Amino acid sequence: MTYFFKEELIWATTTSDGSVLEIKPGGINIHVEYSERVAFMEAVQTLLMNESNEQIAAIRKGLLSVIPQAVLDLYTWSELEKKVCGDPEISISKLKLCTTYHDLEETGPEVKMLWDAISQFSNEDRSKFLRFITGRRRLPAWINVYSGKNGDTDSLPQAGTCSYALYLPRYTSVESAVQKLRYAAYNCVAIDTDTH
Repeated sequence: MTYFFKEELIWATTTSDGSVLEIKPGGINIHVEYSERVAFMEAVQTLLMNESNEQIAAIRKGLLSVIPQAVLDLYTWSELEKKVCGDPEISISKLKLCTTYHDLEETGPEVKMLWDAISQFSNEDRSKFLRFITGRRRLPAWINVYSGKNGDTDSLPQAGTCSYALYLPRYTSVESAVQKLRYAAYNCVAIDTDTH
């Protein structure tokens, strides 16, 4: 007597682009028997793990056209990720190092309120806030902080992503600053005034 692992399990699988690929010739019409279950799982795993080999080879070729293999060999994957994509961990100290103030004092009340508010942000909040100002989600990114336009009080901040500019209104409390800055970070996602 033949036992099927599952009536609907056949020697084919769905790839990441949604197409069905036969693992064996005619596999779409062949049921997987219980005794074949391990071989089936290994075959599916191998197929899916290798389906992006062509794309990975193209990325590798492009990377090696800019950076010699000997240099790449010096980095772990996480170090290379930080070099290429930036640091996903956005600490307050690193953020302060890449911030410049214009028409504001670094020790002034507006700047202190800004950092008090950002210190209450999670890393995800800081990443979104960085994107609001610079269009980037990771460091390094340079931030230019200016006083708010028209002496705004407790309003939403404005940003100019092309110039990495944050126009900081005067806030009357840290709670107001947290609320407005976080709202802008999560809801003002258009880069400058791009409309496409």
